[in-house]
Amino acid sequence: MSPWASPDTSGAQTGKCKPAGSTTRAGASGSRETPALRARALLAAIGGYQVTKKWLSYRERDLLGRSLALDEAREVRDMARRIAALLLLEPALDDNYRKVKAATYAWPTTSPSA
Repeated sequence: MSPWASPDTSGAQTGKCKPAGSTTRAGASGSRETPALRARALLAAIGGYQVTKKWLSYRERDLLGRSLALDEAREVRDMARRIAALLLLEPALDDNYRKVKAATYAWPTTSPSA
């Protein structure tokens, strides 16, 4: 799966995406980012929970009695960046997992002693 993919709303909880086309652009820091990657980062689910949505749910105006503070808004941005970095690593991590799984050590079997 390409890290430059648009979110597929039918698979938002699983992180499944469909190809996005040519939406790639260079970010301000020289990194490659797209609106689709940002959307995937914001929709990313871990353990069945959308991370950003869950984090923000504890900071709703009704609960806090105020809007998000600037440092909280920055934390959401930074959290999305960290998740996006993990999403970009996903193909390499998946490949590494397959290699390790194929090269596992076969432990000798022993019978229990009586």
